[in-house]
Amino acid sequence: MLGWLAATEAQSGEPEIALSILDEAFEHTSDVAGRAWEAELLRLRGDILFAASPQATAEAEQNYISAINVARRQSARSLELRAATSLARLLRAQGRSNEGRSRLAPLLAWFTEGLDTADVKDAKALLEGLQYEV
Repeated sequence: MLGWLAATEAQSGEPEIALSILDEAFEHTSDVAGRAWEAELLRLRGDILFAASPQATAEAEQNYISAINVARRQSARSLELRAATSLARLLRAQGRSNEGRSRLAPLLAWFTEGLDTADVKDAKALLEGLQYEV
């Protein structure tokens, strides 16, 4: 719920409030339910930082990598794909399309079901765009 609220605040042009809400959400990741969404909260933090401040790209990238690692430990492939897609977008914006492609392609290849989900479609479209960039 707090992640959704943070995303809404960020979309409303209030990244500072969104980050504050995420800080509160992270305080609850010590319980089982909170840990289940830790990867998504890290990804959201990265998205908010990336959108709000070009100077925060290194911090956003670290949040994406942390989200990928948490999702991988939890065997949460969909959340891992979301985080990898966000990371690939950031890498593309930095002119690092090859790196984005190499991070996203193997993960997307893992999916053999659910190919019509929004996350898989989004990742696939991004990967196709990355294929044509040098």
